[in-house]
Amino acid sequence: MKMLNQQEDEKIPLGIKPHPIASESKETTNDDTEDEDVDDSSIFFDPEIFIDTSYTSSKLEINNTSLEIWALHSASSTDFDLTGQIVWPACRVLALYLSHHPGLIGDRKTLELGAGVGVAGLMAAKFSTNPNNVILTDHNEKVLDVLQKNIDVNFDSAQEKAPLCAMLEWGSDADIFKNKYGTFEVILGADVIFWPDAIPLLFQTVGKLLKKKGGVFLLSYINRNNIYSQLLKTEARSSGLDYLEIDLNESEHFKDIISQEKDAGRTVHLFKFFFPE
Repeated sequence: MKMLNQQEDEKIPLGIKPHPIASESKETTNDDTEDEDVDDSSIFFDPEIFIDTSYTSSKLEINNTSLEIWALHSASSTDFDLTGQIVWPACRVLALYLSHHPGLIGDRKTLELGAGVGVAGLMAAKFSTNPNNVILTDHNEKVLDVLQKNIDVNFDSAQEKAPLCAMLEWGSDADIFKNKYGTFEVILGADVIFWPDAIPLLFQTVGKLLKKKGGVFLLSYINRNNIYSQLLKTEARSSGLDYLEIDLNESEHFKDIISQEKDAGRTVHLFKFFFPE
């Protein structure tokens, strides 16, 4: 599994937004009265100037399946709420697992939560007999822009069916989303738990959108905090889900990723959640 960088000048037409020029601010006059305190933050400060959208394209090759992925290639350049702009290690883990279990997808309705640039969901769509059955979601509009870009470059919608891209806010939007799209036989999540507070919302959403009979939720993550694994199990039980951890050490396929994360003091995990029969 390797990333092959294309030429550096190959950029997505989404640049860092320029700062509003000062000349656009309102002029004020002094008519022998005291100047009122004016909050210039709305004039001179646009938070979006700090959002880096200078994506580059790379070829991600996983078990003889190639994906073209537009993304940022440094975590230091992304906003805390835009973690979906880069390819995280657990995304590759889940995509690699899917590539070795292509029958898991088949014609099943598949949903990716917190898809980011969409590595796992795109891999699922590649193995789907009907890519229209695959929906990739995120909660951030900026991330959805690059996610749609990645769908477009990996699927020729004019000649073949392509996966869908949709916004989904965990917890609050789950019922609305369910009314529109129904439930799913496969739900994917790759490196979507960076904050403990997100875990209950994740399982509230999975509990509503996962098909009760035969549905499976695959979650890969890098354990950056030992509390995560226990929280996952607790919230899974609260949502009525059983779970099974897949031992990645039993397969040579994950050896390189496991080794890299171990050197950084982290561990890689892949869980399968499901409703009991």
